[in-house]
Amino acid sequence: MDNIKLNIIEINREQYILVDTLRNEPNSYYYFSNIKDSKDVKVLKDKEDIDGEYFVSLDSDIERDYALSLFYEKYRNNEF
Repeated sequence: MDNIKLNIIEINREQYILVDTLRNEPNSYYYFSNIKDSKDVKVLKDKEDIDGEYFVSLDSDIERDYALSLFYEKYRNNEF
């Protein structure tokens, strides 16, 4: 049996699992789902500076809509 590594982060004392990562220059978007509530979804991007690399919120509603459209385009023809 293969081992599966799950990427889990904590946001406001809630645990989120990484669902997917989509790269679209200049950003990578990370899609997280709350472990206890799959309707609670967070989209973050990575930022790198002299302190290291970490996740940050998206800059605007327009960027959020764009990131969600990337996810939708990738999965729109898949049935779950």
